[in-house]
Amino acid sequence: MTLDELKAALKTYYQTNKKGSTISLTVDSETNMGSVRDVKDAIGEVVASLCNELAVKLHKRSFDELTELQQQEIKKIYPSAIGRNP
Repeated sequence: MTLDELKAALKTYYQTNKKGSTISLTVDSETNMGSVRDVKDAIGEVVASLCNELAVKLHKRSFDELTELQQQEIKKIYPSAIGRNP
C-alpha cells in the first residue's frame, strides 16, 4: 500500500468512525523506523485535513483561525493522539 492509498483509507476510516477511533501501530525490531515515521506523518496529515474541513463546514474558517474552544470541539470528533505498540 502506498502512502497515498493509506491516506485515502485513513480518511474513509475516520469519516466513518469519527469519535472513538483508535489506530494502533505494531512494530518489531525489523520494522524500518522511517516507514513508521511516514505512517505517523500520514495519520497526522489526514487528521489535520479532516479538522480543517470540519472547521470550514461549521465555522467558515480554517482550523487555525478558530478559537481554542472551537478547536477543542473539533478535536473531540477527530482526536490526533498517535501511539505505538512495542
